[in-house]
Amino acid sequence: EVASRTAVDASRMFLAAGRLGPGVNESDVCHALEGAFAAAHKAVLQEAGRSGNRGMATTLVIAWIGGRRLYCSHVGDVRAYLLRGGSAECLTTDHTVAAEMVADGRLPASRLREVPERNLLTRVIGLPESEPPSFVARELEAGDVVLLCSDGLWEPVTDEELGRAREALVRDPRTATVALVDLAVARGGRDNITVAAARIR
Repeated sequence: EVASRTAVDASRMFLAAGRLGPGVNESDVCHALEGAFAAAHKAVLQEAGRSGNRGMATTLVIAWIGGRRLYCSHVGDVRAYLLRGGSAECLTTDHTVAAEMVADGRLPASRLREVPERNLLTRVIGLPESEPPSFVARELEAGDVVLLCSDGLWEPVTDEELGRAREALVRDPRTATVALVDLAVARGGRDNITVAAARIR
């Protein structure tokens, strides 16, 4: 909890300093997001030293929308989804042992949610050996929904169910995100359940 709040506050302050605005290109955004993650990493390390929470770490996902283009960076097993039509496309790749097993062909993607290795992180914010974030960019269309969430949501709620939630998210994002959290809780959501959604008009 302390690490995640520290990372969010530090990255928000970094980006609020006017590093992104109209007319920026993909390279500018990628550089700014890398800077935000570096600021978060530094802040978490400093907070760990001050508070005595040595070794605390967190995951983080940031999305920035400029015009009709989405830019997203992440570290860990937090995800960004693009909901379009009735489907949900996961734009991020988990930084976990299980995701590496899928990439290597040692584990079918269909079993990713079932294995214990899905929770073994290979990249986090706050540890000295932390690596830079992954970056992805995508064109957006009117009616799209960008959904950011922690594993507390995507583990118990399927991608198909997220896709079907798009219309409700377009109509009323706040009510629809609460409904998704309630669904995850009803299925025994074992971890913190964090969701943020943006509808594209």
